[in-house]
Amino acid sequence: MSALAAGKLRVFVVAGTAALGIDQFAKAWFFAQSPSVPGSPVFSVFGENLSVMPRQSSEFAFGLLRDWPSAGQDAFLVLVALVFAVLVVSFYRGLGSGEHMNAFALGLLAGGGLGNLADWWFRGAGMAFFRFGGGPEGSALFFSPADGFVLLGLVLLGVELLVAEGAARAKTHAPIETED
Repeated sequence: MSALAAGKLRVFVVAGTAALGIDQFAKAWFFAQSPSVPGSPVFSVFGENLSVMPRQSSEFAFGLLRDWPSAGQDAFLVLVALVFAVLVVSFYRGLGSGEHMNAFALGLLAGGGLGNLADWWFRGAGMAFFRFGGGPEGSALFFSPADGFVLLGLVLLGVELLVAEGAARAKTHAPIETED
């Protein structure tokens, strides 16, 4: 294994481990410190548009599987986790040896995904404590650090794709210099 490939693997593992560790530590600490009244905000900013509020939900993916039996939800979660893992590993394997930013982004995706999976596996529900949106609870979006790491990883991959695509297009459309 070349030094660049070893560096890519190290970046992937460190990013994934850090994302998983930060997520699980933050959830454990926050839920230990949270108020005894579930659903009451610890604090809010911008009116009620951004709140820090503990929430444990046994609904998967914004309640899409709400009517499914628990065993069906668990089976679907395992299937999604396997597909997610296969995609992350296959994208990682397709990276060039010097693509450290993409390895970092994929590590964040893996760590965030594992953080959410750990919630379901060990706590029996999704754990979140950031709430976006005011109004009734059904119209608000809740997320956790794991969700943030997944989103950040996707954004980094998207930006990298746009930059690489832009550079490739610039090379093919560069003006040809002629001598006069």
